[in-house]
Amino acid sequence: MRIYILILLLSALSIGTGLAAKVDIGDVGAFKQALEQDGFIVQQGELGCFDLIKLYNEGFLPSTYGNNPATRYLAYFIPPSPGHKLDKRSSTVARMLGKSGNATTYYNLRPDEAIVFVGRTPPACRYFSFDLNLMDRTY
Repeated sequence: MRIYILILLLSALSIGTGLAAKVDIGDVGAFKQALEQDGFIVQQGELGCFDLIKLYNEGFLPSTYGNNPATRYLAYFIPPSPGHKLDKRSSTVARMLGKSGNATTYYNLRPDEAIVFVGRTPPACRYFSFDLNLMDRTY
């Protein structure tokens, strides 16, 4: 069986790059098609605001994890791997944050899976980063 891959394809509008210089990111459709022709399973996810304070106030999180309330945290909402289903809690959190119930920000990747972000970073700014957070462990 071929390697599974999860790919997150985003449009420039979904990440707010209206102020960015027009830069060609290539043909995303051709990239997706090439992956599928090589036997990869490609699924589209969503990008959205992960409101820690809202989830804490609703009782879904035990803490706001020291977040900066003046900062918007964006998160990848990833669909489950083929043959897997999301648990009820993950679906509920996604729906509370305005996303489909079939995507989650809580995921465990197998060694043969990947998340690929295709898009632009924001325009020049004082600070920008991609950050990973470990919020739970599976034993």
